[in-house]
Formats: sequence, C-alpha cells, structure tokens
Amino acid sequence: MAIITVLVALFSSLLPASIKHQLVYLRLNNALPGHRLMKLAANDQRIDVSLLEQKMHSFMPPNVSAEQQNQVWYRHIYQPLQNNPLIKDAHKALLLWRDSMTVSLVTGNWRGKCTLGRENI
Repeated sequence: MAIITVLVALFSSLLPASIKHQLVYLRLNNALPGHRLMKLAANDQRIDVSLLEQKMHSFMPPNVSAEQQNQVWYRHIYQPLQNNPLIKDAHKALLLWRDSMTVSLVTGNWRGKCTLGRENI
C-alpha cells in the first residue's frame, strides 16, 4: 500500500495544475473559480455585486470573457493580497485540497469509505 501511495503522489506531482483543476472542479474549460468571478459573486449573499461592479468597472468592462475575468481576479484581487497571512493560509489549504482530491480521484478513494488495515469504516 505504501508503494501505491508513493506512486500516486509522484503521478500527482507530474500532473500539470491545469489538469488537476479540471479534475477537481469537473470542468474542461475555464476550470478555475476566477473564470466565473461575477457569476460566483452574484450567487454569494455576502457580496454587494453593485459595489463590486463599481470598483471593478475601470479594469473589467461588462460581459468580458472568462479568461479576462480570471486575469482581473488574479491581477487586481489576489496579487495585491497574496502575502497576507490569511490569504497564504487559504491558498495553501486550497493546494493541499486540490492535490488530495486529485490523488483520491486517480486512486478511486472518492467513494466515501475509509479503510484502516482490513476493516472498512
């Protein structure tokens, strides 16, 4: 079992991030949440969408492509805050979750069962 874990971890480290995102977010194109920035914001009750649109209007006109939304999110929202300890911690957690999900999907351990030794829990 340890050998399989090492092989799967090695395989996961060889996969490009774009493929991991496609697997985890179950999207072939525009997999990252930043690609759906305005749609996700509109569905989040904590976000004042009209205020967000006002603040982002100068660097993101209405009806931009998904790629442009992701670029705006990265450049104008994430990058200025990326060294904030809370943001760094959240990013680290996201990367660990993404890689864990990728390994789970590849090995088939996503079915919700946990095995310890020979017992199924």
